[in-house]
Amino acid sequence: MVVEGTATADLRLGPGHYPGTPLPGQPGNAAIAGHRTTYGAPFYNLNELVQGDCISVTTTQGHFRYDVTHVLVVPPSDLTVVAPSPTPELTLTTCNPRFSASQRLVVQASLITPPATVPDHRSQSRPLRSLLSGLAGGQSNWTGALGWGLTCLALAIGVWALARGRRRPAVYYALGAVPLLVVLFFFFENLSPLLPASF
Repeated sequence: MVVEGTATADLRLGPGHYPGTPLPGQPGNAAIAGHRTTYGAPFYNLNELVQGDCISVTTTQGHFRYDVTHVLVVPPSDLTVVAPSPTPELTLTTCNPRFSASQRLVVQASLITPPATVPDHRSQSRPLRSLLSGLAGGQSNWTGALGWGLTCLALAIGVWALARGRRRPAVYYALGAVPLLVVLFFFFENLSPLLPASF
């Protein structure tokens, strides 16, 4: 399944279609981004595709076959890979290497089956910069992450202080581990949208 949009919240649900690019099967460069190591890691093995491999896509307009033409590694600032194209193409993007957002792994494929028609109401003219809005994380509200981080630190220090000097410190550590893991979960939930997206 592919969702519409490439913002952090969209890509948590699955691979995201770049707004402003055609839908798969339609003429032009249909572009889809996906996480490589988080949120189900739908593009974890994207690096295994090679030239000539088949990519099958099914939409409400039909079933479409693409053949891989290029596998590239580009900087995150390279917007040419999602630029409009006169020929029907599919571009898949994710982070490279795994567990890093320093580069983008890009797989480009050409449509082999006949293209679908483009509905008149879809606009193909959004600027390239707007295609990537939201891909770098929220960067605006650190309050939640900071609050949960301080709570986590305070809880860890509290557990350590209670366990220190006791005959059985492991019992205190074990009892403190559950609430600490809960607080850590909320800390990372608030922190992850603020970091560069890990495709």
